[in-house]
Parts: sequence; C-alpha cells; structure tokens
Amino acid sequence: MDFLHDWVVSGTGIVEGIAQWRTPLLNYYFLFAAFLGQEEFFLIAPPAIYWLYNKQVGRRLVYLLMLGAWTNEAFKNFFRLPRPPVEIALVEEVGYGLPSGHAQLSLMLWGYAGYTLRRTVRWLPALVLWVIASISFSRLYLAVHYPADVLTGLLIGGLILGASLWAEPRLTEWFGRLPSGQVMGLAAALSVLALLLMPGGGKPWPVEIAATEAGLIFGVLVGLDVERRRVRFAVAGSALQKIGRYLLGLCLLVLVWAGLRALFGLIDGGHLIESGLRVVRYALIGLTVTWWVPALFVRMGLAGKEV
Repeated sequence: MDFLHDWVVSGTGIVEGIAQWRTPLLNYYFLFAAFLGQEEFFLIAPPAIYWLYNKQVGRRLVYLLMLGAWTNEAFKNFFRLPRPPVEIALVEEVGYGLPSGHAQLSLMLWGYAGYTLRRTVRWLPALVLWVIASISFSRLYLAVHYPADVLTGLLIGGLILGASLWAEPRLTEWFGRLPSGQVMGLAAALSVLALLLMPGGGKPWPVEIAATEAGLIFGVLVGLDVERRRVRFAVAGSALQKIGRYLLGLCLLVLVWAGLRALFGLIDGGHLIESGLRVVRYALIGLTVTWWVPALFVRMGLAGKEV
C-alpha cells in the first residue's frame, strides 16, 4: 500500500500551510468544533434526544454511533496509515489516521439529525452542513489528520448513512418481531462478532474500541428491547419535567461512566481482564441509557407511559 501512503502524506504541505493561519480565537473555535465529534459529546447528546425529544430518532442515532465508531476503527487498523507530524499538531491524538473518525461520525450523526428533522426547522440543514464542515476542517486546522483522511471519512460516512437510511426501516420491523430471548441472543452474537472481526492493526486482541462497541451493542439492544416491552416511557412532558429528566439522567450516566472506569481501573489483571471489564462497563452504560434511566423517569413521575 505504498501508493496509498504516498497519496495520504502528500497532504503534509496543506496541513502545514493551514497551521500558519492559527490565532487564539480560531484555536478556541476549532477546539470546540472538535469536541462536537468526540466521545464525551456523543455521551450526552444522543441520550438527550432519546430521553426528551424523540425516542425513535434517539435510538437510530445510537445505532449509527455504534456502527460508525466500529467501522472507523476497523478501517484505521486495516490501512495503518500515519497522522501528520506531532510537531505541527495543536492537540495530541493517538492511533492511525485514515479515515478521520470526526469527519465520518459527524456526517453520519449530524447528517442523520439534519435529514430527519429538516422539516421541523427550516434553517437546520444549513446549520448541520456548517457543523459538519467545521468538525471536518478542525482535523486539518489542529493538524491531526491529512486531507485524504478527512475526505475518506466523509465518503465512508456518507455511504454508511445512505445505506442505513435505506435498510433501517426494514431492520426495525424485523427486529421488533423478535421475542426477548432472540433479541438477547442476537445482541450477544453481534457483540462477539464486534470483537472477532475487528482488524488488530498490530495491537493486542481484543482492540480497545472493539471491547467498547461489544459492550454497547449488548447493553443498548437488550435495554431498548426491555424498555419497549416493559417501560414504554413517553417523551412528552412539561419543561420542568424534561429539565429534571436530563439532569437526573446525565448525573446517573456520568456516575456509571466515570465511576466504573475508576473502579475497574483499580484491577490490574492484564489486557484480557481489562478488556472484559471494558465490555461489562459499556454494557452497563448501554443499559443505563436505554432502560434503567427511563424506568426511573416513570417511577419518579418525570415521564408518563406511552398509550
């Protein structure tokens, strides 16, 4: 793949040229834009849509997030191409370069949100395009990706988003007819596949992101199924109820996310043990978002039940 390597690194001059434009104000802007494509942002945004606005849109955003994160890491580990020299980077990033995860996920998630809600707010598609462009360009401005990384990320994200929009209604109908036992079996099978099919990229097995996705797949699929059958919380409610929902849900989510990380960090059992604990941690995060927190909303009177 020497030709691919040469094509990617040929963008070094472009990245170095963009670095000459840096100012303190632009630094803050593009650091914020980069945050809109990071795990911490995706930890709080899709759950907010699921808890407060539209359960169907929230579910689909979570599905896209899991699919996008897994495929991006798979491509990265398969191609194993470098990032720009660290000397010109404004922030520290680890891992391989092509394709850009920020570019891919921003197009998939922000693009889906804009497509779904385009009739709700007229100016939303324009805002979504601006956000995707800002996030994608931030990778060049911060000098953590080459132009080829960003373009490839946008291409892959667009292809996956298009395929998802076509396939999702069909898969949702099929998934909705499965009994609980089959849902749990499917979730377990997909989790195992997420671990086994991820290219290693020279890293010890299982790859960290694969363990993350395996846990999320199981927790999210099982949690959504239980919520659909037993909880059935309604997103409608007063402004005060929705504020209470979000604050309570976010506190519990952060508690599970950060608390389990600190707790499991005390266990030193080698890579396999750490990976297994990571699967458990993210499975519990998935269950928290999709099942336990909504059930608590209903119990505390912060949400009613769907009719």
